[in-house]
Amino acid sequence: MSNRSIQTMKKTLFVFVLFLLSVNVAYPKIWVLLDTKMIGGVQLYVWDKARELDFAKELKSSGIEKALVLWDANHTPYPEIGYDNKLKELGYATGGYELFTDIHLRDTVFREFDSNGPLRFAHTVYPGKFNQYAARPKDGRTYFNQFGHTSCPLAIRPEIYRKVGNKLKEYPHETLFLTSLLPKTIKSRSQFFLQEKRSW
Repeated sequence: MSNRSIQTMKKTLFVFVLFLLSVNVAYPKIWVLLDTKMIGGVQLYVWDKARELDFAKELKSSGIEKALVLWDANHTPYPEIGYDNKLKELGYATGGYELFTDIHLRDTVFREFDSNGPLRFAHTVYPGKFNQYAARPKDGRTYFNQFGHTSCPLAIRPEIYRKVGNKLKEYPHETLFLTSLLPKTIKSRSQFFLQEKRSW
C-alpha cells in the first residue's frame, strides 16, 4: 500500500472519529440505538422480497435478535408503508442507504420524471441538473467511473435534504448510511461533516 493511500486512510479515520464525537454530543440517543439494537447485530442491505416483513420475521424466529436493516431507494420495489415501524416492533434498527455520489449524462437535458412514482426517492435522477451538480476539478472535466459521474457534495446537498426529508416522512428510518463524498476531497469532507448542524 502506498504512503498516499495510508495517509488518505488516516485522514478518513480521523474525520470519521470527529463525526462520531460530534454525533455523540449533538445526538446522545444514537448511542442508545447502537447499544440496544446494533452492537453485536448483523447489518443487512435488503433487496426484492427481503424487503417484505415476512423476511424480518423469519430472521427473528431463526434467533437473530439484533439487526440493522437498510435498503436503497435506487431499486424497486420499495417496502410497504409502515415497514420501519414493524421492524422496530421486532427489535430491529431501521435505515436507508442514501447514495448521492452518482450523476448521469442523461441529466444534461430536462425530461419528465414522476416524483410520486415507484422511484420517487431515487438518488440518481436530476433532470437538467447534471452541469449544476457534477464535481469538477480546475480543468473542468468530471470524475467518473462505471457507475456514472460523481456529484459535488456541496452542490448536491439541497437534493439530499429534499429527497431524504421526503423519504423520512414515509419511512421513518432510525439511521442513514449517507454517501455523497469524494475520497479525493478529504478536506471538504471534514468541513461538510463538522459544519453540518441541521438534522432531519
